[in-house]
Amino acid sequence: MTGAPVHSIPRATGQFATLRWLLIPAIALHNSEEWLTFPVYGETGAVIAAKLGIPRPETSWPALQFGLVLVTVLPALAIIFGARRNDRWGDWLVCATGSIFLANVFLPHLPAALIVGGYTPGLLTALLVNLPLVSLLLMAADREGRLSRLQIFLAIVVGVILMPLALFSVLAIGQRLFP
Repeated sequence: MTGAPVHSIPRATGQFATLRWLLIPAIALHNSEEWLTFPVYGETGAVIAAKLGIPRPETSWPALQFGLVLVTVLPALAIIFGARRNDRWGDWLVCATGSIFLANVFLPHLPAALIVGGYTPGLLTALLVNLPLVSLLLMAADREGRLSRLQIFLAIVVGVILMPLALFSVLAIGQRLFP
């Protein structure tokens, strides 16, 4: 796959234009899986913390629900904003937002599943929906010349950095509002 030179942004056509909109239901589906499975598998975090010998702050169910709503609505708004701009910055914002959910596959979902030796909340959609969808989105951004490879790389780096920051921030805010 060669990176096409990025000189102008084509109109909202092609695979990238479709995939960016699919991120919103994919994120909602993933967070819904977590919402539905946390009551059953919610002790996974405690098991992991115990196996790793690290303290785990307790998070109330309402705080977690609040966090899940935030990490569904805020990325959707970022994607809508980026898609409506339909320029390089908008496309980069969409790719960076998607990259947060790509990073989420590799931290915490895969390591958590390996540590507990089985299912963890959100694992199925992380692996079967988010991983392929975001990968296809990033490849389409390159193939269609919407972003350079460097811009895609930087979007991934930003997503990797923002994922744990966003996770801990929304949980901290939720825990303050719903102790």
